[in-house]
Amino acid sequence: GYADGAGAVGYVDLSEGNLFGTAHRASLQWQRTTQSRFRDDGTIENGDSRSAFEFGYEVPSLRPGSLAFGADIYNKNTVFLPFFAGGQETLRTYERRRGLRARVGTLLGGTGGGNTTGLFFTARRDEVGYDAIPD
Repeated sequence: GYADGAGAVGYVDLSEGNLFGTAHRASLQWQRTTQSRFRDDGTIENGDSRSAFEFGYEVPSLRPGSLAFGADIYNKNTVFLPFFAGGQETLRTYERRRGLRARVGTLLGGTGGGNTTGLFFTARRDEVGYDAIPD
């Protein structure tokens, strides 16, 4: 959508589970939100706009013993206030988080019937901050 004073807002989630026929997985998410409030005099007060994105890429293990790896990079600076929340705010409402996550592992084998056991190691680094929190 688009709103005067706020600009473009919305949510996009693109993913592909078999990128170019290689079984690699790629995903991209983007979100931009803004909060507007009606003042007592009926005019609209536009709040700060916030954007978020996440990009992920994964090369799966296709057979036991083969190596799998993946990585995600993200900047999740978005206020999430669903309509049914009734305006309830928490400390997390003001959180800003960005970072990356990497994983590597392998399939150890299966028990038949499509069940597979895997062993993965994951490393993650986040920077977490907060907007000014009202009293």
